[in-house]
Amino acid sequence: MNRVFLINPKNAVAFFGKRNLWPNTASKLTVQILTYLKQYAPFCPARFSLSLPQILRLSRKIKTKCIFRVKSIFPLAFLILAVSSLDAADIGSSDWRDYYRKVSAAEMLKSVPKNILINHTSKSPDITNAIQTAMQGKGHDAVMTLIGNIDEEVIFIGGLIYESIGFYPEASGSYERLIQYYPKGNFYRKALLRQSFINLVKGLKMDSAALIREASNGFYKVYKESNDPLEWEDALAGYSITLYESKDYQYAEEVFQKIEGHILSVPAYQFCRAENYMKTSKISEAKGLFQKLYEQYAETNFAPYLRLRLGDIEIIQGRENSGEKFYKKIIEYADKTITHDPLVMGTLAVSELDMKRKKNSDAIKALKKLLEEPSASPAKAAAVFYLIKLYNMERFYGEAISLSKRFFSMYPSSPWKGDVGKVLDGVIWTLVSGAYKKGDYHLTAKTYYENKGLIKDKEMLLLIGQSLLMLALPDEAVTVYKSIPDKKDAGVRRGLAKGFIMKGDIKKGEEILNSISPRSKEEKMEIAMIFMSAGDFHFRKGEYDEMLKAYYNAGKNGLNEQEFYLKSAQLYRFLDKKDDAIKSYQNIINLTAGEYIKAKAFIGIGDVYFSMKRWGDAVKAYTNGVKSIEDKDERMQVIYRMGEIYMSLGNNKEGVKAWEEVAKEDKGYLGRLADERLQVVKAWEAINKI
Repeated sequence: MNRVFLINPKNAVAFFGKRNLWPNTASKLTVQILTYLKQYAPFCPARFSLSLPQILRLSRKIKTKCIFRVKSIFPLAFLILAVSSLDAADIGSSDWRDYYRKVSAAEMLKSVPKNILINHTSKSPDITNAIQTAMQGKGHDAVMTLIGNIDEEVIFIGGLIYESIGFYPEASGSYERLIQYYPKGNFYRKALLRQSFINLVKGLKMDSAALIREASNGFYKVYKESNDPLEWEDALAGYSITLYESKDYQYAEEVFQKIEGHILSVPAYQFCRAENYMKTSKISEAKGLFQKLYEQYAETNFAPYLRLRLGDIEIIQGRENSGEKFYKKIIEYADKTITHDPLVMGTLAVSELDMKRKKNSDAIKALKKLLEEPSASPAKAAAVFYLIKLYNMERFYGEAISLSKRFFSMYPSSPWKGDVGKVLDGVIWTLVSGAYKKGDYHLTAKTYYENKGLIKDKEMLLLIGQSLLMLALPDEAVTVYKSIPDKKDAGVRRGLAKGFIMKGDIKKGEEILNSISPRSKEEKMEIAMIFMSAGDFHFRKGEYDEMLKAYYNAGKNGLNEQEFYLKSAQLYRFLDKKDDAIKSYQNIINLTAGEYIKAKAFIGIGDVYFSMKRWGDAVKAYTNGVKSIEDKDERMQVIYRMGEIYMSLGNNKEGVKAWEEVAKEDKGYLGRLADERLQVVKAWEAINKI
């Protein structure tokens, strides 16, 4: 069976000596065999096992569903490594290099039709004359001599001439006529091949995956149907390029190897293979092909990109100075041509090297100068992105934000748009979070309003909302919280609740608070504090029962703040709920270790008992509290009141002692009042002696 497939290797499938070169095309028989292997793989003899290249050709679906026995020379670990590390040594992965690579590849592929015309021999003198005219640079005149002739060869040559001068719609029209009306003609496959190359060139220039897939299908069809070695070698070359564009670099290299000699005869194929070498870490091989191309195209518009790749290779191999020389030659070449925009290309390459060497100031200087130069290259957006990135690294945040805004207006569809957005988010986050941590809420708000349309990050908006609340701007804060898409987020709802309460819409705020199920002690405490603030608003509005409800919810969520209980007790006293007031004061005494706060609570209890004329309980509470009162005026007030209680209890000795201390220590109104009371007591004592 193997011999049969060796005769026609194009038709071999993955299980035999010459496998199929086209992935994802397993026959029904193949699927049946794989299904069998899935069930019985552990018992299969080694001759039924698949090699690594064979496994790589199978579709992802089949690879996922089936179990394979890999040959011993390709252990499983090596399989994983081979699939996952193809880009290990790639320096040209940035999008601006990819842009120039595609432009250069498309330009090189456009030169292929001229070579076909040169090598074409025809029995028709009209065709021979047309080709000669086209080679003299008179492509349009050459085509005019063939108009009206519907012969297959004439139509094909007309398409080639159109293609050689860049008239792709006209070229496609010619090839489509052959494909549609001459499906069994001698030029059918040649036309299909050229149409596929046109789709490939257009796909490269337009960055269209759909066109590249269409080109790939055309190459496949030509390869499967053609018996002309030159045709299916061209088909394989085109297909290998589409594999590269699909990032299947390892398989692309395997296909390139099948037509090694053919590739070396066509510069466009050499170029694409050199790029594929870069992706498969075959740097020496890539250098050989790029160097050969450079020698051939040193005085053409392809030279800048070839210098770029040779410079990249020098840097990969550890020769930075040599690589820099290649880059700088690109800039020197900039005055000669603008076809591939070498000034942008060279400046970007040198700037990348400066950034690698930590010479950020040099890179900034070069990139700023580049932005002043007139250039329509899409790759110039990369220069703006690099400059924004450098501004951020050097903490030039204002410049980074300003340039980012310019970027979005200049390049609304740029592939770097997402990268710029990430850098900008980082810059604004640095400013917002830094200002918030320092308590500079004005700067936080200022940063927000200056960049309002650019801030989308939830965490950043939460900080901004909190800052606006701290600045007593609840309307603005509510607007910010409402702009956050995640309305179920607890932080968003807490911010909205606090904002509504500060606006005076306490009912709305409390409804939101009651809808939150806190998950941590911290969340519960924050909710409790907001309930407490709601209670304070109720108090100011005279809604005392509502205040008590809010304070109850604050306590239920774990608020043990002394201020909370002090305010609760004061409210109970105000509402003449003396027992509840005493309980609140007692909670403070039980919960706090602070002697001063305890003292305040004891004095509060004493005040309640004093109002109830429970003199003994009052003086006992005052005695416990006055020990730790540090404020002199407050202490004197309590001692003076204790003097009144002692007098009411008939304990004149202790009463006089208390008032004497007040008269001595306080030189204000309370001291004078205590002195007057002492005089009255002395007068009564004198009378009683008589």
